[in-house]
Amino acid sequence: MDVAIRIGVVDWAPEKSPEDDGGALYHANANTSYFSWGRIGAFCVRDGCEILVWPQPDVRDSLLRIPILGPLIATVLLQRGYLVLHASAVAIEGDGVIFAGDKGCGKSTLAAALHAREHGFLSDDVVVLNGAQAPKVFPAFPRLKLWPEAISLLKNNPDSVPKLISEYEKRDYRVEQHFLEQPTSLARIYILSN
Repeated sequence: MDVAIRIGVVDWAPEKSPEDDGGALYHANANTSYFSWGRIGAFCVRDGCEILVWPQPDVRDSLLRIPILGPLIATVLLQRGYLVLHASAVAIEGDGVIFAGDKGCGKSTLAAALHAREHGFLSDDVVVLNGAQAPKVFPAFPRLKLWPEAISLLKNNPDSVPKLISEYEKRDYRVEQHFLEQPTSLARIYILSN
């Protein structure tokens, strides 16, 4: 998938800045979506092919990467007509299984536990499906965003897994084996709750 990501002035500003970076403000029309995170910057996604980034002064690349690889890429895919879910996905016996739900309900931890049992890994945080009559789950990045406790449950040392960003405890857990690189037929979607 080709997407142009460039630095430039975003011609939209929220009426009010978010109190924290957990909640982005956004505005959307038919082909353009705008986002703003207080400490990170403002972003514009256009026509399913361009992400415009207007970073806050001195923001680190590792912090910019989080919204780009999450909600902004998800918006690109939505603009291209794909179904995008806030979920994690693995393949069990060759079929895609999706775990969707609210933030903190265990989507990533469950996917990591199943991957640890040698089930194929497809995606974490953003799951993309085509709109066909027989839907397929598309693979994303070979990584999971996990809390240290989840990494410990997988019998790994959380200190050996780098943080996503230095001031945030969530870790960047790289999937090195059993990452599926081809779309997989969808078998089930499970909705998790707290």
